[in-house]
Amino acid sequence: MILKKRTSIGESFFLLLNSEMKNADVRNKYYFSFRCLIEMKGIFAKQIVYPVLALVIGLVLVQMRVLGWDLSRIPGDLGDARFNMYLLEHAYQFSTGQWAEYWNAGFFYPAANAISFSDNLLGSSPIYIIGRWLGLSREGAFQFWIVILAILNFVCAYLFLKKVSKRADLSALGAYIFAFSIVLFSQMYHVQTMPRFPFPLMLMFAYMFHQKGERKYFVLTVWMLVWQFYCGVYLGFFALFILGVYILVNVFLHPAYYKAFYKEKANLLYILLHAALQGVAMAVLMYPYFLRSRGTEPYTLERILATVPRPASYFYSIEGTLLWKFLSDVGNGWEWSYTQTLFTGGVASLSIVALLVLWLIKKEVRKEFWSKRNRAFLITAILTFIFFIKIGDHSLYALIKGIPGFGALRSLDRMINLELLFIALAFVYIAKKYLFRKERFWMFALAMTILGVDNYKEDVGGMTIGKFESQERVNIVLAKMSDFSKEDILCYQPDTLTDNCIYYQLDAMQAAQEKGVKSVNGYSATSPYGFDMFWRELNDAGRRKWMEMSGADTTHVVVVH
Repeated sequence: MILKKRTSIGESFFLLLNSEMKNADVRNKYYFSFRCLIEMKGIFAKQIVYPVLALVIGLVLVQMRVLGWDLSRIPGDLGDARFNMYLLEHAYQFSTGQWAEYWNAGFFYPAANAISFSDNLLGSSPIYIIGRWLGLSREGAFQFWIVILAILNFVCAYLFLKKVSKRADLSALGAYIFAFSIVLFSQMYHVQTMPRFPFPLMLMFAYMFHQKGERKYFVLTVWMLVWQFYCGVYLGFFALFILGVYILVNVFLHPAYYKAFYKEKANLLYILLHAALQGVAMAVLMYPYFLRSRGTEPYTLERILATVPRPASYFYSIEGTLLWKFLSDVGNGWEWSYTQTLFTGGVASLSIVALLVLWLIKKEVRKEFWSKRNRAFLITAILTFIFFIKIGDHSLYALIKGIPGFGALRSLDRMINLELLFIALAFVYIAKKYLFRKERFWMFALAMTILGVDNYKEDVGGMTIGKFESQERVNIVLAKMSDFSKEDILCYQPDTLTDNCIYYQLDAMQAAQEKGVKSVNGYSATSPYGFDMFWRELNDAGRRKWMEMSGADTTHVVVVH
């Protein structure tokens, strides 16, 4: 039947209708039209069932197990998780007029532009804000943000893979790898890496631009890059590297295509107009970081390379998996080993290995991957892995460290969050060519079961904190602030420290935020010069040193024990 050819749903309908009606007489045309509608209903259902089923399974096996069915847990620890919560709540308060200046948040008093010490999560903050508008608590809106991001990551990866492969079943499985891979448990303590849904859209529009040559797709590609920067500066720079390589590869392979495209004045003017708007958007985001960089020392190459993965990192599994416990000791003795657990699961890893083997032994595979349609993706994926890996103490990342922004990245293992899309693409290719040449629901169900088991982590409770525990810690500080006015500035110094100091810093930050006042206490990716002693010790000596070095007005500083 004509429908065996992979086309869009609309094209399939008209092809089927025409093929059936060629030999039909007038009396049977209505019958055939009805039959075609029934056929199309089945095709449309498959397009929906595959991704919905994979998404639901991922949410059940990962997100809901992490959050708890009673929604009593939050991924991460009492440090980074609550700091990200603080950033999102700050965006909410700013959007509702409860806080006047976005970049000048209330922590690290009297430091200016405190938000610029870390990522800001602006691009995904509307999700959290919607949760707050719906009446959810701070912690509840944070959980809402996490679930919606998981859905968006899956859906956007599915759209990209579907556009490239034309297979709904395999795209759903590949999107599962991108959104719910076992390696993402190792990123759980850094939930700021969750907003990565613009990245698949960026690659999808870049692919469509090179397939169709329409200027709108080029503009949309860059807008998705801008959005990824707004979602997280870290992943934004990683996405910039990938897109830059992809475009340069295409310019090198097809120079005449780009030359002809930009010769048209309408195309050039259209792109320049959007480039100006995109430049303004990026300037608004990055200028505070530029100011911050002028007063800080860049990371040394040695410090940066400490977190660059080595080849064995991709076979180093996190602890507590169902099938891969024997891989959880691979990195014992490594420097910064906790950043190197980058095993992506058996199916994903075998897909990469199979692809490499087939590339070496099968000429048809090499020919297909070097086709005009595929070679840019192939080269981009290879260069991405090569530049973000080290052999011994050497890495090609040293060549790009000097590019503005890239020298400020100190956790290069986080590139795995984006590399997963290339791994998912490899899986889709192998499955389509050798395993699932036709859509069969039973085969999809079997593959989905294997993926679920393959990426299953037995104990997820140890990677979370109690939602009510977090609230109670803040309430303890709030109870000591009953007499605070809007001019008062909180300095929380507990008499007894039984936990990590940064947990108390976050207690104070969230309490001050809820009260609508500033705090001397603070926590971020880095801290202002002179704050380090108070960061570690939370005592009078540390406070006085910071107040003196920062030149702070201490008139309204209230020390709470």
